[in-house]
Amino acid sequence: MKRLFLLAAAITLVSSQLLAAGDINCSGLVVDDQGEPVIGATVIVPGTTVGTSTDIDGKFSLKVSGTAKQIEIRYIGYKTMTLEPQAQYGQLQLEPESTMLKDVVVTQSVARTRETPVALSQVDAATIDLKLGNQEFPE
Repeated sequence: MKRLFLLAAAITLVSSQLLAAGDINCSGLVVDDQGEPVIGATVIVPGTTVGTSTDIDGKFSLKVSGTAKQIEIRYIGYKTMTLEPQAQYGQLQLEPESTMLKDVVVTQSVARTRETPVALSQVDAATIDLKLGNQEFPE
């Protein structure tokens, strides 16, 4: 009876290890709306510290645990793409995201006499010549 119990426990342990989801090596190519590679896009597993970025050719490779439900691809100016983990994605095209900004108004005002905190003094050319004389390097 003891051997039968140990055999059943061993079979259960081995089968659970075989059926457990293994790591998935996700890879693909990220391009923009014009088919150009996106350099430096962030590829992450949400809620973890697992992530990478695309290289100069827009390619990425990320090792994801089998328990991960999704990965996200982010880049400034584009919508976030959420995908289920799989080995090969092929070419992934990001969609542009545009945001309208509020209007900006630039105004100008002229400094008025005696209303500005800036000190002002007037020096004429004769005073400058008198004080400097013919010094080579004025002090």
